[in-house]
Amino acid sequence: MIESTREKEKVEGINDKVQLINEQVEAWCSRVIQKIDQQFNENIGSYHDKTIGFSFVKIEHAIAKQLEQIIHEEDDEDRGFITSKDFMTDFATDDFVNKNIRVRPQSGINRDMNDDARGGGDAAASRHEKDAFGNVEDDDQYNKGVNMDLEIERDQIIKRKEAYELKKKEDEERDRKKRM
Repeated sequence: MIESTREKEKVEGINDKVQLINEQVEAWCSRVIQKIDQQFNENIGSYHDKTIGFSFVKIEHAIAKQLEQIIHEEDDEDRGFITSKDFMTDFATDDFVNKNIRVRPQSGINRDMNDDARGGGDAAASRHEKDAFGNVEDDDQYNKGVNMDLEIERDQIIKRKEAYELKKKEDEERDRKKRM
């Protein structure tokens, strides 16, 4: 009985997650359909109570039709290629750019990926903005800190490699003695 209750709870949890994702996809799909209806004068939104698959097929046809039209217009203009500005006009607003374009530090090192892998999170980003006393660090000081972190990490890797090689050598030596 307890097992069936657990299984039921597990299935209900999975069902809740699927429903949440389904709602998110449907919401995204309806926004895309509204945008296509506005820009391409399609009438996809008039199909109510259809499956997500049906909506995706209609979106696909509308986009393919629009791309064919763009290609045809370009052939007339003799441009021969689609530029990014043809697609970036309606959503490349300041709000979009500020939220979605990530800027790397001047050093060119993206510390977020390394810190996330080690569980550091946004520590590097906050360290770059302010030090422990709330003062803003300059780029040279930040870069020195990054270089020092890299040196420490490099030394740790070298020590682990040497320990591994020593252990491997000892194991090989032990195996060799056993064979004799």
